[in-house]
Amino acid sequence: MAQNWTRPLRPLHLFVSRIQTVARKIFIDQWYVVLMSAAFFAAMFWLLLQQHNAFNSRIGDFARFSQAIWSVLDGQFLYTPIPGRSIMGDHFSPIMVIAAPFLLIWPDERVLFIVQCINITATGLILYAIMREERPAVAPWFLLAFFLNPAVHDFMLADFRRIFFGLPWMALAMLGLARKDRRLLLIGFLIALLAKETVALYIAMIGIYLIVTERDWRWGTGLFVFGMVALFVLSDIVIPAFGGAEAYPQLFYYAHLGDSYGEIVRTIVTRPFWFIQQVLGPDQLFGIFRILLPLGFLCLLAPRLTLVCAPFALLMFMSGRIGPIRLEEHYSASMTPILFTAIVIGIRQLDVKWDKWISGWLTLSVIVGYIFFSHAPFGGYYKADRFAVDDHDRAGNAITKRVPEEISMLAHTMYTPHLTHVNDLSVFLDEHQGTPFSADRIEAAEHILIDRKRSQANLGQFETENVVKNLLADPNQKIIEEIDGIFFFQAVPSDHPATPAQATFGETMWLEKVEVAQLGADGFYVPLEPPYQVDAGATLRVSLFWESLAEEVGERTTSTRLLAFDGFLLTQSDQIPAEGTRPTAFWSLSEQVRDVSYLVVPADRAGQNMMLDVVVYDTFSLDVQSSNFTGIPLEIK
Repeated sequence: MAQNWTRPLRPLHLFVSRIQTVARKIFIDQWYVVLMSAAFFAAMFWLLLQQHNAFNSRIGDFARFSQAIWSVLDGQFLYTPIPGRSIMGDHFSPIMVIAAPFLLIWPDERVLFIVQCINITATGLILYAIMREERPAVAPWFLLAFFLNPAVHDFMLADFRRIFFGLPWMALAMLGLARKDRRLLLIGFLIALLAKETVALYIAMIGIYLIVTERDWRWGTGLFVFGMVALFVLSDIVIPAFGGAEAYPQLFYYAHLGDSYGEIVRTIVTRPFWFIQQVLGPDQLFGIFRILLPLGFLCLLAPRLTLVCAPFALLMFMSGRIGPIRLEEHYSASMTPILFTAIVIGIRQLDVKWDKWISGWLTLSVIVGYIFFSHAPFGGYYKADRFAVDDHDRAGNAITKRVPEEISMLAHTMYTPHLTHVNDLSVFLDEHQGTPFSADRIEAAEHILIDRKRSQANLGQFETENVVKNLLADPNQKIIEEIDGIFFFQAVPSDHPATPAQATFGETMWLEKVEVAQLGADGFYVPLEPPYQVDAGATLRVSLFWESLAEEVGERTTSTRLLAFDGFLLTQSDQIPAEGTRPTAFWSLSEQVRDVSYLVVPADRAGQNMMLDVVVYDTFSLDVQSSNFTGIPLEIK
């Protein structure tokens, strides 16, 4: 009777037992796999976080990819307001939508680095599984060679990329190739194709590989034809349909060869020797060496499979940009599953007695490669500044988290990767209607975030700071937030708490009101309510709202001062209004200007009272202009 009751539970019991067996093999028998994978995941995630927090993420790409994935949660298909269309207009990558649910768990663009680390770690584990089925003794060192590979570090730290979503599936396809499991091979490549259209080139080449190496005409021919058709359809029909372009937009890589497919082919045919010199120059040869050295050149044991990468490498070598030419950044990523699998296929022809030598050689090679070429710590290409987060970086990260989602914003170029949660985001100084910089864009913007301490594309730091000064001078640009020279403006008249001044100076200038904000412990300026109570030693931001009462004011200097009640001058800030950007000699009748200055409250005045005073004097004669301003009392806490 008891057996009858337990019989229906037997399949569940067998399933649980199977899970326990698999878990035991992974976590006990193969503890080193878990340890290496966790260490790689943690190290890469930490480096990506540091790089991002140091404002060294790729400005255009990461911002667009992050925005596109955010848009999925809003019911849009990989849409980005930079440049105002789906990212599918550049490359075919619908698989990226699977990252959107991660934003529900952690609504921060940095969660995408977790997705990235999952993809790359999974790729390494699948490649490890291929080697373990062939040579278990080599497998641990093979996995170590993947995690220490400088090319892997290179594309990992090139930020968040589309192709990363396809790498685990390409590795799965390679597992199918090694097992001669055609269905697994096809499934892996079909899903990988959803990450980038260039995967179709690998599908076609694997088809040729099956024909030449395994004499499998049916699968080989099918894969070749499918790969070439998919490449044409995706690059010439699907992608232009999303982008509204007449041709495949990635042709700009080959602009030095021609403006169309026909011109590119004509250049290659009519200038073959020049073309050969271009694609087999020193940079290209160095790129090949940099990729093969950490692999111990072992992939060359399977030259036919290695040559599957040749067409893609040729496309990179034809490029007019140094990154693809040298197979740097993410441009070698898609080759990685093929080359590592080539090592597995290659050592099949060697006796098992060579396993120790192969393991040692592979380990030595990857260590040498790491020392010379890795972007990770202690590697030859490692730059500590790339991952160093200073106080200004922390301030930048803090202010971006205060920017709400439901706004339209024009943002400082370097900050766009940190503002991808904003629904309508424009790059501050990106090209607009053919013009690199347009004051009209600033005037039309509803919100602006800009950092006066950082330069940006098309403008140097000096020019950027002048833009900030002009925004501060505009009383119709409300300062929502300020921290360490980083400003978040809204295009509305300032309505912060203020003291009405209603004072005239020399019958030519009228001071409407005075706003006072105090630097808080968190680094942000906090607007204060009158009557003002300020902290000893605090920094104050004082905003004077001026209006011209005459057609000709003359050249005047404003002086914002803190006075003891006995009239003793404690500190002052003298300047041509608005840090010199609004000289009074150029004011017109009724012109309004906000004049912002910063004063430090003496630290030894706690428990005393002070007076905030404003004086206007002739810039040249130093004659003080008569005024009915009586000052604003301050209580020092």
